[in-house]
Amino acid sequence: YSAQHSVSLSSEYGEASGGGWYFAGDTAICSVSPDSIAVGDSIVYKFTGWSGDYSGAANPCTLVVDAAKNLVANWDTLFRVRVESEHGAAESDGWCVFGDSIMLRIRPTTVVESASRYVFTDWIGSGGGSYSGSDDSLWLHPTSPVSEMAEWQTQHMVMVLNGGRGTTSGGGWFDEGDSAWFGISPTTIDSTTGIRWVFSGWLGEGDGSFTGSDPDTYCTANEPITQTAEWSLEYQLTVDEGGHGIAFGSGWFASGDSAEFSVEPDSEMIDDGVAWRFIGWNGTGSGSYSGEDNPARCRMNGPIAEDATWGIRYHITIVDSGASGIPEFEGGAGSRGVRGNRSRRRPSSSRAAADSRSRAGAAAPSTTRARRIPS
Repeated sequence: YSAQHSVSLSSEYGEASGGGWYFAGDTAICSVSPDSIAVGDSIVYKFTGWSGDYSGAANPCTLVVDAAKNLVANWDTLFRVRVESEHGAAESDGWCVFGDSIMLRIRPTTVVESASRYVFTDWIGSGGGSYSGSDDSLWLHPTSPVSEMAEWQTQHMVMVLNGGRGTTSGGGWFDEGDSAWFGISPTTIDSTTGIRWVFSGWLGEGDGSFTGSDPDTYCTANEPITQTAEWSLEYQLTVDEGGHGIAFGSGWFASGDSAEFSVEPDSEMIDDGVAWRFIGWNGTGSGSYSGEDNPARCRMNGPIAEDATWGIRYHITIVDSGASGIPEFEGGAGSRGVRGNRSRRRPSSSRAAADSRSRAGAAAPSTTRARRIPS
């Protein structure tokens, strides 16, 4: 008789071959097939080598039978780790051996695309050993297939432009759909004497933007938004009463506007028969008015000054005493070329006879009374 030795093989997966009885000194060829077994699309069993009376990863393996041999096929269990992200680059999508660890990471955590950006917020994980939370980098220890989804917050830029004047507040990055406050100050900016810029409102561009006159307000960041401040150029109108009456109409007006001004009353009594009378306006500045209208209008093409001018007027009443001749008077001292009222009375026949007699002799001096009354 010749002695034989047993070669036994064991494997949790696949089919092992090469086992049996061998004469001493024979060579046994042992193998396991297949060496990789997929269970669905998320689990793989992979042959890694032999243990027992033979150690090595060869498949098939060759051994000399000099005694009874017992070989065990070893396998790794691999779990699929799926990592998904709409933005950035996710690590590490792939396979992980049970008992090992795998890095879960997203880079970059902020992805800018023009005036919008996407900010990583957290992971949503499922499966044994998965992770749900806000850490952007960590190690996973899967005990089953794992799925990780990166979550992102969409943000939009709210750009606030001052329109060339003032100082803006607010603006920046805002979560999509959030309200964004912004403002500007000051709302009135003096340039030079008689010239200023006044905030007139916001011009908004983009879904959720604001267009209106509030200096401090909100928009809704539904998409990238631009808010531009708009300004109105204004000129000052200065109305001077010239020392008499009350002037009306002074103030600020938009460039190119028509402005009305006046002085009231247009005459001012000084004494019985003497008064100041409004003569007209003396205007300076582009678009100003010079003339006699009251009220009057000017065109605000620049800073304007309107000065009222006045003159003294006398009212003169002449009473004929019956003497020959017709007395005439011009306006008194201080008048502005205003002719007084003249009154003529034709003498009666009896008075004419008296005048005739008077001319024959010495003429008695006449008694004439003049009284000044405002015209």
